[in-house]
Formats: sequence, C-alpha cells, structure tokens
Amino acid sequence: MRIQIAERLRPYSHLPGTRLLLSGTSYCLEIFPALIRIYAIETNNLRLIEQIHLHIIGPVQEFTILQDLENGKVTVWGHALNGFIRYHILSEKDGKGVRLIVEKGPVEGIQIRFHETYSRLLLAKESLDFFVKTNEFSLSSPIQGSRLSLGNHKAQDWNLVKRRLDLTEILPVWNRLGELTPSISLNDVEFSSNLILLKNCEELIRMEKREEIVQSFKNLFQAGFSDLLVPRLVDNQHHGFIPEGKITPMFTVSPLVLLSEGSRLIRSLFVQQQGSEIKILPVLPPEFHCGRIIQLNIQGGNLSIEWTKKTIRRLIFYSTENQTCNFVFRKVNEYRLKRNEQDKGQIVSKDTPIATEKNCYYFFDNFK
Repeated sequence: MRIQIAERLRPYSHLPGTRLLLSGTSYCLEIFPALIRIYAIETNNLRLIEQIHLHIIGPVQEFTILQDLENGKVTVWGHALNGFIRYHILSEKDGKGVRLIVEKGPVEGIQIRFHETYSRLLLAKESLDFFVKTNEFSLSSPIQGSRLSLGNHKAQDWNLVKRRLDLTEILPVWNRLGELTPSISLNDVEFSSNLILLKNCEELIRMEKREEIVQSFKNLFQAGFSDLLVPRLVDNQHHGFIPEGKITPMFTVSPLVLLSEGSRLIRSLFVQQQGSEIKILPVLPPEFHCGRIIQLNIQGGNLSIEWTKKTIRRLIFYSTENQTCNFVFRKVNEYRLKRNEQDKGQIVSKDTPIATEKNCYYFFDNFK
C-alpha cells in the first residue's frame, strides 16, 4: 500500500517582470526577457543587489518563467528573434551563491552584462556564478519535505490561480515553497500589518474554527503576497483587511516568515502532534473534502495520509525509534493495522496506544 502524489508543483507566469523567490535563499528574482534583477529580501523592503542584462532580440514569443519546486530552481524560456533560449537559475547550498546556466541558446551564444561593466559570452551548457568568493560552487538539493495535494489538477498559471483564489491549488504550492524557505523565528515580534492576518489563521486553527479558516487564509494570501508568492508585510494593494492603526511601516522580522510560518500552519490543518499524541485531520476545513499529504516529518518518524469525503482513508507511518504512539482520529471507531502489505492485520479500537519499533512501517486502513 503506497500513498503517492503524481501532481508536480511547477507554477509559472508568462508576464514579463514577474517576481518570484529563488528556493532555499532570501533572494527575489524579477525576470524580463532581456533582464534579470536580483533583490535581497530585507525587513522593510527589497534591496537591489544585481542586474543581469541578456542580449536577446525581441519580441520573445511564448515567454515563460517557471518556478520548479520539485528541483529547487527557476527556469526561463522563450523564442527570440535570434533563436530559442532556455536557462536555469539555481542556488548554492548555503543559500548565498546563485548560478545561471544556459541550457539552450543561439549558436553564437548569449552576451551577458553584469556588475554594470562586466561582460561575458555564454554558450549552451555554460554557466555564470554570482555572490561566490571562491571557484567552488556547491549546488543545493531540494529539501525532502512534505508534499500536499488537495485534489486540484488545473494548470498552474499563477496569474489565473490568483484570479480563481482557490486554496486547493494555492496551499500545496505555499506549503512546498515555505518548506524550502529559510525558517524565521517570531519570538518577540510585534504583530501588526500582515502579521495580524497570520496570527488570525493560527488562532482559528487553535480554536478549531473549521468554517472560518479558509477565508482567513485567503485574506492572508491576498494581502501578504505579490506576484508569484513573494511575501510582503504591508498590503500595498490596500485590501482593507487591516485597520489603519494596525499598519506599521517598520519591522524587525523578514517577510519570509509569512511563507515559513504559513507553511507550518497549513500542515497543522492535517496533522498535529503533542508528545506521543498524533492528531489526524484535527482541523480539516469542509472545503478540503479530499486530499493527500505525504512524507510529513514528525517527532519519531514520518507519515503519509489520504482522506476522502472528509474522512481518513489510509495512513502509513514510518517509525524512526521504539516508542508508543496515540493516534487520534475524528469520527472513527476502529481501523485495521498492518505491519506490511501481505499482513492480514488486526482490528484496533480508537484511542488504543500503538507500540512501534525503530525503522518499521505501519499501515492503517479500513477506517469505520
């Protein structure tokens, strides 16, 4: 018995000048057909730190900016008058270095101008590094975090996604990007502006207000993000979610907290843990009637779950230590527990503690 997600998270935009994050870093990219701007995300603004000019002859047809959350990179392509172009932007392991790799380009190459005065010709398969002091560039590998699917398989054109405002297609991307984003602490932070909306989501989850959670996350998404999930602490589109007296122009925390903390809150809708107690679908909003979350790391192991008709259907738990776990299911009286797929299993009553062994799988199904 396996729980898998076939959907690949690769949101994209055809709009020149779209801003998006580079996974694993605190950098924001602003990409045009012939220009790339790199910004450092700071507490109160985006600080321009590099401009990269590409000698591309427009118009560029089918211009596309894709955020590949499966491989932790940004891919850009289009048909220019001087040929088809596709390049990738990746980050270094420490989140500071950036590499531009030309996959395809004109036979004569692409002339790149950067640092205002430096210039270099890049042929296909060649690369150029930025913000690296040595010749050693260690590429980062995507974090093997959780994957979420809420049953939506529409094309991930982000401009249309924002217009539809359907959290079944927004939250999986938000969750994944949040896990790839440097974690930010909220200790000793004054909750003002969009941080109030983040706090509202947390409070509704704590009080198990299932009927109100979706709207709260929608408010945070609209006010707290621009372009392709670039976080902002002040709603410069003035949606009216925050009273004027609660809007603060100065902050001591990075806007990235909306991604990392928002991602944590999203996962808490489906799994919560307190010591040995593991709550499954504790605060499931009625709008998320079916879905899957896989490879979710918790204390003492990781788990994958699938639900349908708002009820748990299958669960796989991998234990990383010898322990006793108390799985808590809503609207479930009993289920079958197996040690492997060939095992006939045994019927277990709800609230029965489960003794697990290190490096062993446990399969739950037939929930009644």
